[in-house]
Amino acid sequence: MIVVRLAIIAVAFGLLLVSVEKPAGAAPPTPATTCEDRIQISDAINGLANATDRRDWEAAEALLAPEVDLGYRMVDSPAAPIRQRLTPAQFVEASRAVLPGYLHTQHLIGNLVVQVIGDHAMANSQVWMTHYLPNDQGEPYWNVAALYRHELERTPAGWKIAAMHVEILYQTGNTHLSALAAARVKAGDVMTTP
Repeated sequence: MIVVRLAIIAVAFGLLLVSVEKPAGAAPPTPATTCEDRIQISDAINGLANATDRRDWEAAEALLAPEVDLGYRMVDSPAAPIRQRLTPAQFVEASRAVLPGYLHTQHLIGNLVVQVIGDHAMANSQVWMTHYLPNDQGEPYWNVAALYRHELERTPAGWKIAAMHVEILYQTGNTHLSALAAARVKAGDVMTTP
């Protein structure tokens, strides 16, 4: 009865939903472990978005596994997805080459659904990414609606992001804003913190 009430409360407040699959021969996880894992996984995913938006590169790097599989693809595009494997330092370097050039960025993540299997987890969510930079070449914003798929690994230091795949659904605003932001970074005209 208590479990049903908690599930109803979780749904009513839009909280993170968790499904746990039991590998063959493994003992089922205890509810406490599942809740703790859910919180840590959610914190890692949201923490990475918050760290990059705050330009806290040390915090961003600390949330990543030793190697991260990144993938980007545009829905309804004939172009092949962009895939690359990066170390945490390379991820931060790539982020620092563009993000500080914006006046503000905001990555809002919602509808997070997590599946935990042993020491591995997969999380699917939706993201609304806003990039803001007043300029004389178009709109001051570039918004991206996308689906995220994160894969995480349990480590002695907690859950670390081992993969992040972005499936872009649509974009609004100035799609050239990224090039303007990168040019500002090259010129040294950057925001170190929003």
